[in-house]
Amino acid sequence: MKLERILSKNMELYGVEVLSTYVYKNREEFFRKLSPSHDFSLFRRHLEVLKVMGNGEVFFFLNLKPSTLIAHLKELESLLKENLRVVIELTEEPLSKEQERLLLEARKTLPCLICLDDFGSGASNYDRLNLLLPDFVKVDMQVVKRHAFEHVVSGLKKALGNVKVIAEKVETYQDYMVSRSAGVDLFQGYFFEKEELHEGQSSQT
Repeated sequence: MKLERILSKNMELYGVEVLSTYVYKNREEFFRKLSPSHDFSLFRRHLEVLKVMGNGEVFFFLNLKPSTLIAHLKELESLLKENLRVVIELTEEPLSKEQERLLLEARKTLPCLICLDDFGSGASNYDRLNLLLPDFVKVDMQVVKRHAFEHVVSGLKKALGNVKVIAEKVETYQDYMVSRSAGVDLFQGYFFEKEELHEGQSSQT
């Protein structure tokens, strides 16, 4: 399991995304092939780990396919009542019209926050944004070109005034500066993990 930090504008720890290591290596292929039952099993496994870590003040972002949420809604409602710091991070899986309706109904009863992952990829678009009214939206800096990033963030803020926009896949200092100037709320990516590693190595010399 891998924990990737999500940082505030002040570089304080806001949350972590919880990932299985093999998901992290080839995320798109993994979720494309993942069945709802296997997806739900992974979700439950991650929740068990979080119980050991404790709630604290940090949010835990856990990936879940929309079809899994629909198929296991009752179980999720029960599990999440005791895990108030969990954020369900919905992947960009396409759905039928009926599944979209069921997803909207599920959104009304879930006792947790919702994050729309990979905005601009697959079904993570304005239609789903307007359907779910998520609490967080992640924008992948390696998908959305730098010159368009500010426009996308501005559009999200106008569509949902209270949404927190997370810049993910921030890999370089330039990525960080572009995302910061665009007005995102939170940051995630290798750049920050690399900086922490570098600082740790420096302190040991």
